[in-house]
Amino acid sequence: MDKYILVAQRLEEIRSELEKLGLWDVERPGEEAFTSDIPFNMNTMEFHEWLRFVMIETFNTVLENRAPLPQNVKIFPYATEVYRNRISEYKGLLKAIYNLDLVFAQR
Repeated sequence: MDKYILVAQRLEEIRSELEKLGLWDVERPGEEAFTSDIPFNMNTMEFHEWLRFVMIETFNTVLENRAPLPQNVKIFPYATEVYRNRISEYKGLLKAIYNLDLVFAQR
């Protein structure tokens, strides 16, 4: 299957899980939150905000333009750290993130 289609499907799974958790319809952070040079903007926004407003929006732009996909995506390790005390509550989101990482692990 086309990798672009797989990525789009995985992004939809993540969006769906964020909706189920009530984390999708959140207010967009101020522009200063997007200027961080620290991975996942962890010093300027919550992880679910990064997923929603950075990762998903960036991937959607890549998909729309059929731009080159990144070669190495590893979001799951950080996600498990963020939600380590609430694994059962966030298991659907974690699975969706893991599945996205798997798309990029395949050659």
